[in-house]
Amino acid sequence: MPWREQHRLGRRQRGERRRVAQQGFVFVHVDQSEIWRATARGQTLRVAKAGREPVTALATLPDRQGILVARGSGLEILSPEDGFSFRAAMLDHDIRSIAASPDASRIACWGQGHVTILRTEDLSADARIDSNCEPGVLDWSPDGRWLIGGSGDKAVLLVDTDAGLADRIVDFPAP
Repeated sequence: MPWREQHRLGRRQRGERRRVAQQGFVFVHVDQSEIWRATARGQTLRVAKAGREPVTALATLPDRQGILVARGSGLEILSPEDGFSFRAAMLDHDIRSIAASPDASRIACWGQGHVTILRTEDLSADARIDSNCEPGVLDWSPDGRWLIGGSGDKAVLLVDTDAGLADRIVDFPAP
């Protein structure tokens, strides 16, 4: 049975749940290698079998277009129905957080020292932006121009994707 509690796993998202379509969500099994889907009726279904490495980041594309799974420096887009991998790429850095742009045309991958922006259609690199923040939660602005990341060192990462620049805002109080 999959693990349902939501906890932080170091800098990885153990038990993190991501919405899939209008109803249901996907999550990583307790063993950190299998992807599961929970339906609106409470069923849990294994979407993808164990990979070679543990899952380091998980996100979804809007409108059931796919599940984004990072394992180390590798990124895959899986079918939400059967777990079939229909796109994959290797980056030159570990991926600790993933976010899909609101229009699903771009994917941001944040790892130690870098944010890489990929085109969803072919996973080719659109930009690679240096950052000096510890990777944490990452999300896009509604217009798809900005990325904002919450860092484990109490800093906020603000990335202007059009200009290819990142700014680290420091000295936020701990929650």
